[in-house]
Amino acid sequence: MSIYDISFDEVVEKIVKETGKSKTDILKLIEEKTDSFNGLISQDAAALIVAKEEEVDISSVVKPVKKRELLTVSELFEGMKNVNLVLRVLHIYPIKEFKKKEKKGKLVKAVLADSTGVISACLWNQHADLGAELTKGDVLLLKRAYTRMDQKMHLELHAGNSTVLEVNPLNINIPEKISAPEIKIEMLSEEIPYFSFTAQIMKILTFKKTEDSSFASMIVADDTGAAVLRVYNNSEEVKEGEFIRVPVAYKKSNREGDNRVIITSLADIEKVETLPFKPSIEKVEELQKLQGYTRKYIRDIQEGDYAEIRGTLVEAFEPKVFENEDSDQNIVMSGYVDDGTDVVMTVFFGTKADSLLSKDLEWLYNADKEKIKRVIRKVRGKEVLVKGKVQLNNYSKKLEVIVASVEEADPITELQILAATTSPSAE
Repeated sequence: MSIYDISFDEVVEKIVKETGKSKTDILKLIEEKTDSFNGLISQDAAALIVAKEEEVDISSVVKPVKKRELLTVSELFEGMKNVNLVLRVLHIYPIKEFKKKEKKGKLVKAVLADSTGVISACLWNQHADLGAELTKGDVLLLKRAYTRMDQKMHLELHAGNSTVLEVNPLNINIPEKISAPEIKIEMLSEEIPYFSFTAQIMKILTFKKTEDSSFASMIVADDTGAAVLRVYNNSEEVKEGEFIRVPVAYKKSNREGDNRVIITSLADIEKVETLPFKPSIEKVEELQKLQGYTRKYIRDIQEGDYAEIRGTLVEAFEPKVFENEDSDQNIVMSGYVDDGTDVVMTVFFGTKADSLLSKDLEWLYNADKEKIKRVIRKVRGKEVLVKGKVQLNNYSKKLEVIVASVEEADPITELQILAATTSPSAE
């Protein structure tokens, strides 16, 4: 720990003394913690995490040593105060306003990085407005920030009352290309907040582009596993079969029952000439089975199905804005689809609501209720083709479809399918 006058042995000794556990047991806990991060944290950092989990306060044995003004991400650990860093902005989440004990507050969360690592940051209150104006690629100088662990035991950087922020300071250099520690797909876990990896693009699932933004989802694979990669606003279009390197990404939390590995990229994908391995076709096939959807009548769907349903959107309800676990603003809307055999509730999150209404998310966030009502009236009665997972609604105890994609049903295609199948009999 180059910036603090404290040794690994001193931390271990403090934990042993405070917990009453043997040194052997503590060393084993530290080794297990290092292994759980797949070697991406040092033994010293693992010891500090174990101290936190064992509720041992090590502040009494930590003595700051002022060796230099600026630190790097790799030198940070929990409980540090008055730290100064220069970091590049990778991602900014929307501003969040809250009320606590009759006091109003603001928060902007960001993902920041330097050449040594990637870290989440919380910009509180007076810093939130400035944070909301940051854009990807900005350089941010933080003075007198502090660190703490979040609920998932990931290290966070905080800008509080005494912190000073400066955007794009003069005469300070930081690499434009940032990279997180590299890892194989099979080793991914939510204990590793940010990582990089190399893979081959096996299949493009979705690609959407407007004047201001783009979104792509694809199946990628290395020699250990396969995953769904989601990429926003990449500077260059990618194609199936290409070899890529993703410099900074995180593993997205899955909804219950979804066993896919889903990764979101936070930096531009880099194309590479070749890979030192062959992608696992077996893992790709396993993932494609999870991605697959089977055409079904509504009367035949069951909980857990990945179903494709064609029917009429007989009712659509106004979308609602909410915040997900990453503090991103999102939209959800629902409606009933009737295919002549039964009716089912369909739920559209984010870009799926965007696709259904033919309006981008920014418009939906900002439009007044009357405009939204007019758009809703236009989609009622449409023939739609929805693909999604069937699940049981905990409140109504009825089946519903969480939509993965939605489009207007193509009459010619539907006639071809109808000719090849038996129509549902009246019951």
